[in-house]
Amino acid sequence: MLRNAPIARLSRFMVLLLASCLFVFAETSRDLGVIHPENRPLRAVAFGDFGYDDHNSALPEVSNAIFNLHQRTPLDLGLTLGDNFYPRGVKSFDDPHWKNEWRRHYDRLGIRFYPTLGNHDYQGNPQIQVDYTNHPDNTSWRMPDRYYTFTAGPVRFFALDTDEGTLGFFRSRPWSDAQRDWLAAELARPTNAKWTIVYGHHPIYSSGHHGDSKRLKEKLLPLLKMHKVDAYLAGHEHDMQHLEMEGIQYIIAGGGGKDPRRVSVKGGACAVGANGFLELEASAQQLSLRLLGIDGQELCPAVVLTK
Repeated sequence: MLRNAPIARLSRFMVLLLASCLFVFAETSRDLGVIHPENRPLRAVAFGDFGYDDHNSALPEVSNAIFNLHQRTPLDLGLTLGDNFYPRGVKSFDDPHWKNEWRRHYDRLGIRFYPTLGNHDYQGNPQIQVDYTNHPDNTSWRMPDRYYTFTAGPVRFFALDTDEGTLGFFRSRPWSDAQRDWLAAELARPTNAKWTIVYGHHPIYSSGHHGDSKRLKEKLLPLLKMHKVDAYLAGHEHDMQHLEMEGIQYIIAGGGGKDPRRVSVKGGACAVGANGFLELEASAQQLSLRLLGIDGQELCPAVVLTK
């Protein structure tokens, strides 16, 4: 038995080493690093609640408006704000939603999109949306994990999983400690980026159908305030909204395709029940956020921040 003790100790050491390496790899996979040169300005679009293929879907109009914008002034990347596919996400790589609601509308831009998951995505197989990143048919979808971070030009982005499988039910479980702790550690990490933008599916504040999110106010909001995040982007509401509170810009761009809902403006917000998208422009000195309709016109006054 004594002769085997070193072997047993070595085996335990190898197991611990492997576990440590897997943990480090998992955390590293959540950081894409710099995907657009830090010394160059950035142009991007963001939209949510779009993957809807029906006679009254505005997906074609929104995607055409984004394509026309891109033709005039090229975009560098895009963000999705969840509910990428209705009504129940995607089931597999062969799901027709990939072709009907994604590839034929957004591959033509020739840019990469960095998605987040919404409650409707969780009604399918959300891991398929992560794994599709490495599918041979994919040219535009870049989702390394269910939540992750990257730097593009002068902006550091944090893509969150605000649903985490609650499916939007009334008794949603609290936002997880694991994701909160990851975000807290990443926000505290030094960066050369001039601007910090966090995005996910569910709004924190909303004048729309669903209203404010208590679960995100409890765990996410304190982090945004503590680290002086510049903007939080969301979807979920099928409308377009802007609210500024305590120096943070709260933007809802949930008009990507699903039929809009009525809004009841509160708290000084701008809220419009319309389809559209967010245009984001950033340099080292200025961040501009514009909510645009399918006609390319502003739905709310533009937000322009300077440093």
